[in-house]
Amino acid sequence: MPVRSWGLIAAATAAGALSALWVAIVPTGDQTFLVGRSWSEFAGIDPEVASIVDRLLVVLGLLGAGFASLACLVAIDPYRRAHRWAWKVLWLIPVVYLAVATRMLLDGYPIAYWYLSLAVLVAVGLLLGRSSVRVP
Repeated sequence: MPVRSWGLIAAATAAGALSALWVAIVPTGDQTFLVGRSWSEFAGIDPEVASIVDRLLVVLGLLGAGFASLACLVAIDPYRRAHRWAWKVLWLIPVVYLAVATRMLLDGYPIAYWYLSLAVLVAVGLLLGRSSVRVP
């Protein structure tokens, strides 16, 4: 019996990849909210730190997009074919997204609910498919 939850997991991880790609592509000033000043004021005061933050967001976005894309590919092929290792490996996704959401909630970023939703969707998909996985 094939794992039927692969579509839910693939959709959630694809959404996570697009979200991370947004972080890499959108200008830092449009996604970084500062208290008491604008991003351009901050960048004018300390251009070196602003440049570092800008590069870090690009790197984090690309890493997140790669991580989620790899998970999507695992869901589409080996997980869909009910390989037990794929089911085990995909548990890394809700764990990481939950950690990201927790940190963002602690820092007061509402986008945390997006990552929390992705973590729940992937976990639900994995729990739905747990009886279908087989030992290779």
